Amino acid sequence: MDEKQSIEQRLRIENEVKGSASWFYWIAALSILNSIIFMFNLNWNFVIGLGVTQLLDFAGRAFSDNFISGIKYLSLSLNIILSAVFIVIGLYANKASRKAFIIGMILYGLDTIVFILAFDLLGIGFHIFAIYFMFRGFQACAKMKNIINTEETAEK
Repeated sequence: MDEKQSIEQRLRIENEVKGSASWFYWIAALSILNSIIFMFNLNWNFVIGLGVTQLLDFAGRAFSDNFISGIKYLSLSLNIILSAVFIVIGLYANKASRKAFIIGMILYGLDTIVFILAFDLLGIGFHIFAIYFMFRGFQACAKMKNIINTEETAEK
């Protein structure tokens, strides 16, 4: 493989890692947006968000009068913390961290349980779809590591 092909391959794999890592950012952002939409009593949400944050939203509403008391802020704060976890995972995944992809896939996989219990087929399907692309990013990290090792060996 010549140098040009090697560079093209590396760029393609880097783009695959970054594209897969972006799922974590989307999950975080849309989870927060779902909570804000819920606070304003709008009757729709984004399926890509976390099911756990939706449970917190419902719990916040159930334990407060019209979702106005301090419980709503506690619920929103917990949602922001959970979303921040996914942002941090995304930051590490963006740097081709296989551990970040594994942790993210496990957490999002566990979140799928919420949709299974609610028998939300769209939510289940979308979670599986997102996990598939996260897994592709995990695989791309292994390819990236091989390329880096090959480059380091060639330099010696």
